[in-house]
Amino acid sequence: MPFGYTGKILHVDLTNRTIATEEPGEAFYRSYLGGRGIGYYYLMRDVPAHTDALAPENILALATGVMTGSPIAASCRFAAVGKSPLTGTAGESEAAGFFGPELKKAGFDAVVFKGRAEAPVYLWVTDGKAEIRDAGVIAMQGAREVEDAIRAELGSDKIRVAQTGPAGMRRVRFANITNNLGHFNGRGGFGALMGSKNLRAVAALGSGALEYRDPEFLRRTATEYAKSFRQNPVGDALYVYGTTGFPELLSAAGGLPVNNFRGSALPDASSLGGETYNSLLLKRRKGCHACPIMCKRMIALDDPLYGVDSRYGGPEYETIASLGSNLNITDLRVVAKGNEICDRYCMDTISAGMTIAFACECFEKGIITAADTGGIALRFGDPGLLLKLLELIARREGFGDLLAEGSARLAARWGVADADFCLCVKGQELALHDPRIKAGVGLSYALSTYGADHMNAPHDPSFVDEKSFSFQSAQALGIYRPMPATSLSHDKVRAFAA
Repeated sequence: MPFGYTGKILHVDLTNRTIATEEPGEAFYRSYLGGRGIGYYYLMRDVPAHTDALAPENILALATGVMTGSPIAASCRFAAVGKSPLTGTAGESEAAGFFGPELKKAGFDAVVFKGRAEAPVYLWVTDGKAEIRDAGVIAMQGAREVEDAIRAELGSDKIRVAQTGPAGMRRVRFANITNNLGHFNGRGGFGALMGSKNLRAVAALGSGALEYRDPEFLRRTATEYAKSFRQNPVGDALYVYGTTGFPELLSAAGGLPVNNFRGSALPDASSLGGETYNSLLLKRRKGCHACPIMCKRMIALDDPLYGVDSRYGGPEYETIASLGSNLNITDLRVVAKGNEICDRYCMDTISAGMTIAFACECFEKGIITAADTGGIALRFGDPGLLLKLLELIARREGFGDLLAEGSARLAARWGVADADFCLCVKGQELALHDPRIKAGVGLSYALSTYGADHMNAPHDPSFVDEKSFSFQSAQALGIYRPMPATSLSHDKVRAFAA
């Protein structure tokens, strides 16, 4: 068994309700690195090229990397891999939190699903064993209710649950997978893939320990790494504000998306910024497995219009921009409520907000009218409209059933597939990082097999300050001199292409 792995991969045939365990051997793990490497191996091996992403023949792999579950900060991530329902291409989406480490503790490096169950089910994984269980009446309940019901049924509140929600079960193209209600495989529509298999959730609980080649070195490195994080100004800012400090920073730099990316700054960006967030919403901070930063925001909002369920956590930068500035909404209470709706149903806030913004611009330009929207007047800056449309999308009701297909399919339907205001790459809506001021990120959008994902490459500000930890790390990619964020120099292109 290779160090850092359990050496076991679980294969679940949902059509036949059978489970098998594979022990690939060390050569496999050395050949296919990380969770995405493992997932892509099974995708390329088992899924024919022209398979419909929502067909039973597609696979869904939930796979960890060699460091997942270690004491090193940022070692909590796992990948969801399959053919994306949103893009139709091979894709992956990563999530942090606690599910990845728990899956390893339960005895497996990955779970690979194929087929489709006759009725909604969930998978229970614990200490080297797995069982397919009926989801029954909980299948169409919200994410919190399902997590609570599974924990109650299995008898432990320590169980880690990765699940899609009602949006995924209804195959909303940008439905996501959440674990512990606040960590997401957000991009690519992998919740729709999960729902297409009638797979409601995966629950994991384990007591196993991983073996490492030099555990003392690993512990020492983890301690030093954690200390350096908190001593770094960026790490300290992430503790204080999380990513909620970005709206003001990006607005000042001319990179905050406004009105479907037609604007790049807000005069009152502070209304969406970190100080306002902390005073209005913040209840406490929460971290992922082994992470000292605690950038997750747990919020409380007792408001007659916009009160939220605090179990779901608060919006991060991407959501603040997608449901806020890019729709010309500057009320954090509205953004927090929109975030809760998306989290409850399990929808990607980026694609949801971007699709609504695209539809609003189409309405504004006369490409569609109230006759196309079920009588709904679409406009930027309307909080009530945003919250109404999110509910309709998640339930696939009325005009929401169209929006649930995402921007690219809507553009084709409305005859504007080539419009420059349909902001997609390979069918996936842009993340809220403007490639006009982050040139390398724009290049990564273009090079990625699954389109515009902001987690696919380092961001250009990493290469600006030669004293920063991120710049020093980038030297391994061939970047030896600082360069502006807007630069597309030979060195930067080579680094991103690598």
